This record gives sequence, structure tokens and C-alpha cells, in this order.
Amino acid sequence: MSRMTSRYDPAAVFDIRVFEETYRSGPDGDWPVRIYQPQGPGPFPALLDVHGGAWSTGSYLNNERIDRA
Repeated sequence: MSRMTSRYDPAAVFDIRVFEETYRSGPDGDWPVRIYQPQGPGPFPALLDVHGGAWSTGSYLNNERIDRA
């Protein structure tokens, strides 16, 4: 039986689907999360970028350029 294997290529370039979801809702409002999802055959690594401004300075969009890359 032959097995198809995929390897991660860090130099590969893929189109990215960008969309937003709400990951928490409460009396203080909704907390959004932006998802950058590569399109195409994987496997893809995962990156979790957590905003560190205690939701008082900056926003979850501060690292847009590097998250997209």
C-alpha cells in the first residue's frame, strides 16, 4: 500500500481567506477574533496571536501584516 505524504514548505505562498468570528459574548460586549486560513492543500501550521493590551489599548488588528504573512 502506498502512502501519500505531504510536507510543509515554509516558502510556499497561498491565497488566504480572512474572516471574523466572535469567540466570547458577555455583558461587556462581543470579543472578535480574526482568522487567516490558507487555501489549498495542507498541511498548514497554526498560529495563535493573542492581543496583549488587556483590551484597553490597541486591538486584535495590531499585527495584521505579520499575521497575514
